[in-house]
Amino acid sequence: MKDEAWYMMGLAYQELFDYKKAFACFKKAAAMNYDEAFVKMGDAYMEGLGVKQNPVLAFRWYRKGADMGEINAMLKLADCYKHGTGCKVNYSKAMEQYLHLAERTGRYWQRYADGIGTALYEIGNMYLQGLGVPVDLKKAAKYFRLAAKKGNRDAELGLL
Repeated sequence: MKDEAWYMMGLAYQELFDYKKAFACFKKAAAMNYDEAFVKMGDAYMEGLGVKQNPVLAFRWYRKGADMGEINAMLKLADCYKHGTGCKVNYSKAMEQYLHLAERTGRYWQRYADGIGTALYEIGNMYLQGLGVPVDLKKAAKYFRLAAKKGNRDAELGLL
């Protein structure tokens, strides 16, 4: 069976709330380097879906997906660094991941506008709160505006 087929079967089992079978399918897809499966593996460990909850393993799966360039894995990895979930808090690595996403432009990346908008919003928050960077309200507002242009609702509310 192909990697995408295992992934799709995992999604089907997930819809049926059979998380153990979903996990097994995602694991097979991940073994075939299907990048979206790395996110699902991380999510399973983060939420305890079909496996025992383990934030450290979730972090590792997100990092594998991020290393392959998977957008959602990069966002979740950045969040792990920002909040110290499954790793030590590391604001500079969180910012690095968010900035890497924020720099994605062009037609290809339009389908990832939600993820890029979220990254821009998180950068704004880091400047607003001084997380790993000096507090800079101008930069925070700049990133909130950019995030709002990508349709990020939280950024739109933050600009009010």
